[in-house]
Amino acid sequence: MTIAFEARSVDCSEALGGDILQVTFDSVIDGDEECRESPYVLIGQCFEFPGPPTMEWHDGTEYNGGAEIRTAVLKRNFANFVTDCGLDFSIGFSIADDKFRELVSFLQKIFPECQVEDTGRS
Repeated sequence: MTIAFEARSVDCSEALGGDILQVTFDSVIDGDEECRESPYVLIGQCFEFPGPPTMEWHDGTEYNGGAEIRTAVLKRNFANFVTDCGLDFSIGFSIADDKFRELVSFLQKIFPECQVEDTGRS
């Protein structure tokens, strides 16, 4: 199953001096989480404890999470994540160059196997 959406917000955050990293792709800006009817994906890694990155999402209908990322591809305006439970997340976005560089840095720390393509603009 594919979950595809256009992210209006792409956020990278860290806590505990970089021990916790999160990347969020959200189809709404400052949405009401209790009444959510639109998709988002949150990818996180806690380096304090061993284990794979965590992934949670809302598919537009309900929340879910716990899947392991099998492949990740990041392009200048697109991200694709395939999980071990057969979900394929295709996310379009438009962000400034400095924000994109931050996104690349975070995703490569969280998921070192992330394939990055087309990292700059001409």
